[in-house]
Amino acid sequence: MNKDDLVLGLLLRDAEFQVGQVPAVTEPGSGSRDRRAARRARDLWRGRLNLFVQQRR
Repeated sequence: MNKDDLVLGLLLRDAEFQVGQVPAVTEPGSGSRDRRAARRARDLWRGRLNLFVQQRR
């Protein structure tokens, strides 16, 4: 491997890939899963709260 074969990137880790080599795609961050779980819990809570308010009327 020659240093001319390396792809120069903006980040140092990008420079390690050879020409034509594609970096592995990472999974989405766990933050998106956490937000989905929090949103679902919030929606369930709102549904229960709305049901409670409707029953009291």
